[in-house]
Amino acid sequence: MTTSLRLLVLLSLCVSLQAAKPLNFVLILVDDLGWMDLSCQGSKYFETPHLDRLASEGMRFTDAYAACAVCSPTRAAVQTGRYPGRLGVTDWMRSRFQGGAIPADKKNPSGYTGGRNRKLLVPKNALWMESSEVTIAELLKPAGYVSCHIGKWHLGRAAFYPEAQGFDVNVGGTYWGAPATFFHPFRGPWSKTDPELRYVPVGTGKPGDYLTDKLTDHALQFIDQQQANPFFLSLWFHTVHTPIEGKPKLVQHFQAKKPGKIHNHCDYAAMVASLDENVGRI
Repeated sequence: MTTSLRLLVLLSLCVSLQAAKPLNFVLILVDDLGWMDLSCQGSKYFETPHLDRLASEGMRFTDAYAACAVCSPTRAAVQTGRYPGRLGVTDWMRSRFQGGAIPADKKNPSGYTGGRNRKLLVPKNALWMESSEVTIAELLKPAGYVSCHIGKWHLGRAAFYPEAQGFDVNVGGTYWGAPATFFHPFRGPWSKTDPELRYVPVGTGKPGDYLTDKLTDHALQFIDQQQANPFFLSLWFHTVHTPIEGKPKLVQHFQAKKPGKIHNHCDYAAMVASLDENVGRI
């Protein structure tokens, strides 16, 4: 763990332990959101009133950078405070795509090359984040915190799921990087042959249920259950990763709205609006 993050966590712990009631931590991570995709960041088309309120009432980091421009390395860095190169996690985790060109075939119809047409090839990448890495949840546990991870994990198979990294509760955190669909039952045909038989396990549901809403439902339930305990909630939405699917009514709303000079994708705008609504619920 980097010194800066370790100090940040320990400082936060010191503040919380000195308070009459320890502070709770909620870490919300959004997948693939563009830096201008919020109203407070300049969008005239997308609507994000709740996130705008957070920005106006909280602290904004206007000169901050992701540890990596790819999913799994960034997530590992967030959890541990370590650079992807230190972790050995430098690309998104998928065993067929390790370290070079993979020709298109029935199992890989997209012909993803892992860098065949690039000047720099992707190095061999770890298939998981090692359990020996120290996460935020593991640092908070000695102080009596209950930790819950909800949503996208994408840091290894079952032996490396959140519950093996200090989290007491895991809802939906698997090795899969994206849902087949954001609508119930959130599964694709390949999930039937998946060796772990898990995709986005969020419990029972009904047609029309939207994944972003369901993840928030679980988050609210966890918060309600932990009123007597300090808690750390890691809520990592799959939104706004592909597939680009918004709720029909929201899609219609943005179809009828005058598009902006840069933003005009009504389905994507609907996904951003659902994200904002659920942050408001939290």
